Amino acid sequence: MKRTILLLLTIVVIFLASSFWSFKADWWVIERPILLVGQSLAGVSTNLRSAVMFFWNMPTIYAENQKLGLELASFSGLKVVNGALTEENAVLRKQLGEKNLTKLQFLPVRTLGNIQESGTLYYLLDKGSGDGILEKQSVVLENIFLGVVEKVSRQSSLFLPVTAPTSSIPAEIRSPEGKFKGQGILVGQYNLSLKLDKVLPEVELNVGDWVVTSGEGNVIKPGFLIGKVDKVFKKDNQIFQWASVDSAIDFSLLKIVFIAQDN
Repeated sequence: MKRTILLLLTIVVIFLASSFWSFKADWWVIERPILLVGQSLAGVSTNLRSAVMFFWNMPTIYAENQKLGLELASFSGLKVVNGALTEENAVLRKQLGEKNLTKLQFLPVRTLGNIQESGTLYYLLDKGSGDGILEKQSVVLENIFLGVVEKVSRQSSLFLPVTAPTSSIPAEIRSPEGKFKGQGILVGQYNLSLKLDKVLPEVELNVGDWVVTSGEGNVIKPGFLIGKVDKVFKKDNQIFQWASVDSAIDFSLLKIVFIAQDN
């Protein structure tokens, strides 16, 4: 009898144990999605709280960023200004050393890039009428003629390079030894190249001749180098001969230029 009761109790315990583990397994199937949803909601809550804190602190963050930006700008500005002055002084020393420019004074200006208006390319300068710049003043670098000031505002100006299609400069032709040979009109070609036009047929125009400003018309200062004759075009049935001219400077590399002014 005792053995029967013990056997029955053992069976009941085994049944209850198996039922418990089965229930626990079934509950995990239900509980797991609930836990995942709970975790997702907790994540959303955390992100939402972080977003609220970010927007709440945005004015402070913005003010700190502004302050840091101003500090960085002041440091980088000092480097730029000091570098600019060093570069300007080096170029200016060479500028004043040119023997044919001693009757002029030179205002250093920085180029700020170029802009186009109606297909014409202009270079923007960082100084204007407030610094004494006037329209039609010559823009030069060392002893090289670059163009003329076309438009002036109080704090900036635009200069028209000799390569512009609307540029037309009275020019002289000189041999490599400096001997005067004749005159012509230098015109820009598509903002890229130069053409020496209207040269009389009797002028002995050769590759390698220098082209300089003539100063005719008393607008552009005389004696500035523009470029060198690259190729000559001459035909018997034409009134004039002409030549392509290789510019003495790469305009894409311009950083500092000078405004030639009377003393």
